[in-house]
Amino acid sequence: MKMNDFIFILTFFFSVKASNMTLLDTITEHIANTMSIQVSSFALTQLHTPIAYIDINKKKLKMFPGSPKVQLIRLLEDLCGAASNKS
Repeated sequence: MKMNDFIFILTFFFSVKASNMTLLDTITEHIANTMSIQVSSFALTQLHTPIAYIDINKKKLKMFPGSPKVQLIRLLEDLCGAASNKS
């Protein structure tokens, strides 16, 4: 990773921590501001993170062994929140 990439990631991380926005909201806003793409108009069907894999079409959730429990709980909370906000 280049130093500029690392600085961008750190800046992005601290921006998320300083705001009341979720990481997904911050990424969505960043994409909208930099590329004029409204991510909210797309349907999320797959999500692959270092701690879990989700495929909505196949109705599959896999939590990877050894993942920190706090992060898994946060992921599940975020998924429940997203499901309850779905129109």
